[in-house]
Amino acid sequence: MELREGLGINLGERKIYLLAAYLDIVIEHHAAIDLLVKNERFGSAFALLRPVAETIYRSAWVNACATSQQLDQLVEDDNFDFPKLKNMMEKVDLTYSTDGFFQNVKSDSWKAMCSYAHSGLLQITRRFGGEDGHIGPNYSEAEILEVLKGSSTFLFLLAILFFKSTNYKDQASEIEKLILN
Repeated sequence: MELREGLGINLGERKIYLLAAYLDIVIEHHAAIDLLVKNERFGSAFALLRPVAETIYRSAWVNACATSQQLDQLVEDDNFDFPKLKNMMEKVDLTYSTDGFFQNVKSDSWKAMCSYAHSGLLQITRRFGGEDGHIGPNYSEAEILEVLKGSSTFLFLLAILFFKSTNYKDQASEIEKLILN
């Protein structure tokens, strides 16, 4: 893994092991979203934003809330039951003292992300765009930009969380500067 090789991170600790895997997954999904948009496969790009968001939510919970026993179960049992998303976000916000940040992001976007990911009404209605009866992707530039920004923001948030958790605070600060500029 490039992250480990470049930084000398010890993946022996369960939490760091999971955070590194989650970060790598989000990097890959982020690149896929970008590639899908470049190839005008907008529906698939929109659908992929939900697993990116879910990975961020799980990462924040794993980092700040999961017990050692839960971490062990998570890496040993593919049927591990995460807390319900609402409860997970409440606990994450409380633990991080984020004043409802994660709950707000979830409440503002989760239903839409699910609609795109599960071929719901938002995904369906964007199949029809022209008066000529054409069926195909019909996404506005603003919507496409929103998905690209969302994917990048989620990636940056997870990278900050990862670098802070592995005591690479300078790298976390550099990413925070990117977000603020």
